[in-house]
Amino acid sequence: MKIGETAQRLFLLDAWVETDLYTEKERAVLALTEAMTLISNGHVPDHIYKEAVAQLTEKELVAVIMTMVTINGWNRISITTRAALD
Repeated sequence: MKIGETAQRLFLLDAWVETDLYTEKERAVLALTEAMTLISNGHVPDHIYKEAVAQLTEKELVAVIMTMVTINGWNRISITTRAALD
């Protein structure tokens, strides 16, 4: 892996809650991104947002939020237009 990431950590992203492979900061980001992706279930829970604020700088928090808005937007466009997966 070119940037020093391990295959194990990448393969276990779906199970990030059950493993100790991620730092507290990474776990805060993963929790926030998951909550934002599942926003149709309600709002981002306060404890998740507060933990993200505690772990990230303001610039990092904005970057995570804007990245998730962009990715979720692409996903919704793809779902709406029934774009074929190659």
